[in-house]
Amino acid sequence: MEDEIIKDSIFRIGSVTSVDGRAIRVSVDKAKNSSHLLYKGDLIKNVSVGSYIKIIKGFTKIIGKVEGEFTVEDKIFSKKEYLNDKEKISRTLNVSLLGFFKKNEFERGNE
Repeated sequence: MEDEIIKDSIFRIGSVTSVDGRAIRVSVDKAKNSSHLLYKGDLIKNVSVGSYIKIIKGFTKIIGKVEGEFTVEDKIFSKKEYLNDKEKISRTLNVSLLGFFKKNEFERGNE
């Protein structure tokens, strides 16, 4: 069980910060601000516009598509100590809902 949690943590990108109808905003973790991730010795593409993401709400797996993203730089970074430049950037993804999984079958959401 713990191995599975550690394995899946590389794929965690952040947390949902707002929901407005079918539009969702996801705040990306600082560690996921690079364009690629290292997973088991392989370089994999990080989430970006056009990517599909899974949002877990309770036992429901919701599928969304990244429609846009924006970044904000911490303007008062001189007072903080960052290990690298990626840490002073906050990324937010705009995600549209596509549907969800129900008993291992994908159910498309109402449009």
